[in-house]
Amino acid sequence: MSAVVQVGVAMVVSGVVGGGGTAYALWVSRPRDETTAGLRTLATMSWREFTRLMLDVMAHRGFLRTENDTAADDGRHTLVRGSERLSLWCKHGSAFLIGKLTVNELANDMRLAGTRAGVLATQGRIVEDARDAASDQGIELLDGSALWTEARTRLPESTLASIRKTAARRACRRIVAAWLMAALAGIGSHGVLTRLMPPTGTATTPDIATASAGASAQEPVAPETLPVRSPPAADGEPVAAAAVADPPPPATTSSLSPADQRHAAVRDVVDLPMVARAEWTSASTLQVELRSTDADAFEHICPLVERHPDIATSRIQLNLPAGSDVPVRFRQCRTF
Repeated sequence: MSAVVQVGVAMVVSGVVGGGGTAYALWVSRPRDETTAGLRTLATMSWREFTRLMLDVMAHRGFLRTENDTAADDGRHTLVRGSERLSLWCKHGSAFLIGKLTVNELANDMRLAGTRAGVLATQGRIVEDARDAASDQGIELLDGSALWTEARTRLPESTLASIRKTAARRACRRIVAAWLMAALAGIGSHGVLTRLMPPTGTATTPDIATASAGASAQEPVAPETLPVRSPPAADGEPVAAAAVADPPPPATTSSLSPADQRHAAVRDVVDLPMVARAEWTSASTLQVELRSTDADAFEHICPLVERHPDIATSRIQLNLPAGSDVPVRFRQCRTF
């Protein structure tokens, strides 16, 4: 999967989460918050204010109080609209729990007043058995969202503006939270896609240089030093004569590891009479300390190194004996 597709998928995930959260906040949570805030406002009203509000609601439907309607103190009213008569009961208090008994009381009151319809409005809550009884007796119940739907149209505009402002603030907080979650979802989905399906073109195997570096790291070469040779016995044969002797015949070392090949090369070089000391200062540099400069040391050292294929291109560093005015010399016996 290409990196562009992965980024596109992450953006789609973010858009879905953020857009869904925004839609939920605006079209589900905000109306619900307005209803909750509105019912809280209705609960703060006195019983006179609540009754007056419900009379205004019924007047908006066309139902008006009769001339002999004087039972205002208990929240019970008889209203008329032409030839229709309606009984209105207002139960003030958010702690009210209206049950079947209250509905039956209103039904009896309707029969006494000669009305064929009734409305029961409360700031409290109406239980289910009361709703069943009310539907059988032509009584309309107003509580919760149904009450707010009727009452909101008759409230002052300033009160509605305050309620809407409160709901809008909560919606904004929910939208911000939704887009924060959307950003996290996008980042998380991109990380999962990158881990499970790396972008196309990403190298899955190291290149040659990296592999060589890894091999060198896995096979560290410790400096290898052999003891300093003691001078040859004085038997009348000068050191220079021994130094010009032919080196031993090459041996096949392709089966040896690079580390073993370095060890063998140090062992062979230090056997030369002109050599006092030899050690590998790095994986590709052999440092040799000479006893004398009577012969060309490179001619004797290079064959001993070149016989090993993995180190044949190593560099030789010659350190001359103490007191010699010849500078340190370097040579690569075989080039790539």
